[in-house]
Amino acid sequence: MNIKTIIKDNIAALDEAPTYYHGIKEFQNLQADSDVFPIAYLDEPIESNDTLQKSGYITEEYPVTILFADKSGLDATTDEHDVIIAYMRIVANKFIIKCQADPLIKEIKGSKKTEVVNLFDTNITGILLQVTIIPFQTDSVCE
Repeated sequence: MNIKTIIKDNIAALDEAPTYYHGIKEFQNLQADSDVFPIAYLDEPIESNDTLQKSGYITEEYPVTILFADKSGLDATTDEHDVIIAYMRIVANKFIIKCQADPLIKEIKGSKKTEVVNLFDTNITGILLQVTIIPFQTDSVCE
């Protein structure tokens, strides 16, 4: 199963799941105007760091960035932003916990969260999660 599907399935499994989107930053800005909030936005392109072993086994590690956010506004107070950020931090943590329990994921590591306020011209606030996901590999490249 590809990494985007694994991420999408784990976001969909959350209680009160945010609407899932994926794309490049330019598309995110355009898409944000018509999004259904709250959102979980997987940033693309997605790269993998591969470890190649002589046995033909390949370990793929995916450092991904996901924006968990909700609509805010230019007139929102610091307290209003803080409420959104606190909730989105909980959603990001629940996503990590779901991934840790997913039988398709071997390991999740390196979690880093960045608070964002009034992002894009749509004014969304939340948490930018950077994490590395290592899925179990079921294929090898033996000849």
